[in-house]
Amino acid sequence: MNNRHIFFFSSTHHESYLPFCSDFGPVNLSEVHQFCSYIHQKLSDQRLYNRTLVYYAEKDAALRTNAAFLLGAFLVITQGWSPEEASAAFSDMGYKLFMPFRDATYEQPDFGLSLLDCFRGLKCALQVGWFDYRSFDVNRYLWLDNPANFDVHQICPKLIAFRGPNDSDENMRTPGEYVMVFKKLKVSAVVRLNEQDTYDARGFEEAGIRHYDLFFEDCTTPSFKLVERFLAICDHEPGVVAVHCLAGLGRTGTMIALWIMFNFGWTARDTMAWLRIVRPGSIIGPQQQYLIACEECLRQGKRLPEYKESQGKSNSEALANQVQFGMLQRQAASG
Repeated sequence: MNNRHIFFFSSTHHESYLPFCSDFGPVNLSEVHQFCSYIHQKLSDQRLYNRTLVYYAEKDAALRTNAAFLLGAFLVITQGWSPEEASAAFSDMGYKLFMPFRDATYEQPDFGLSLLDCFRGLKCALQVGWFDYRSFDVNRYLWLDNPANFDVHQICPKLIAFRGPNDSDENMRTPGEYVMVFKKLKVSAVVRLNEQDTYDARGFEEAGIRHYDLFFEDCTTPSFKLVERFLAICDHEPGVVAVHCLAGLGRTGTMIALWIMFNFGWTARDTMAWLRIVRPGSIIGPQQQYLIACEECLRQGKRLPEYKESQGKSNSEALANQVQFGMLQRQAASG
């Protein structure tokens, strides 16, 4: 610590993740952007020109993993490193130092996303122009992101994910409240994936926004027929398509992921990583393995797998209850 050639510093960016359940990251896109700006400031500080900068994090593995994610994201986004180069910089430290990112439930995780997956997801988004560090509007992102506001995230130019409206819950937004925001975002259609009794679709339709119902059970996977219908809607709609289920995480993230995989050829892991960076908590339980299976089917030119009853309704209900509880907890923490 007495070596003045070394400058130790840290921040709260890697501590910023608000969990739904046992999930812990990756931290969202606004934190990525702000962290890149923070590091640029340090590198531009003339007082530090001749010193080695060392970013430190706590011993907690989850916080350490988010710190590694942010540092790697900085290297990929602003320094032109490949995802593999950024990942190698941390894997050389030892794999036991970092944890795989998990889904937003309390279940024992059986699937994880690595730092490399997250770096690749970021790289894919950079390559197609979905994220530009120089022009990213962090204030707009934060305002829409806040669960106390609208809980809306634009995953890509074509698709928005958001928490479903509810006419009977005073803590939730109504369709009419979303219309003002959606008009500014050039939304031409809303797709509802949850039950129809949550709100009257005329709240959108009377404002000139088309509305589609494509229901399937919470925390399960869609039928091939539903996927085909969703893809056709996206192809037909001239504007942005806003997609929601109850929380706007599992079913919503799954359908959006499929559209990305179909249209851009991303891997399932790259797609899930990008979705969770933009909209934390996306893709729940068996939906993770389902997307991996879909990737293999797309690669082989086969029909997508169908929902399996063996997934278990009781298990999907348990997952849905966990996510619902986590959503309320997260909203209280952010409000």
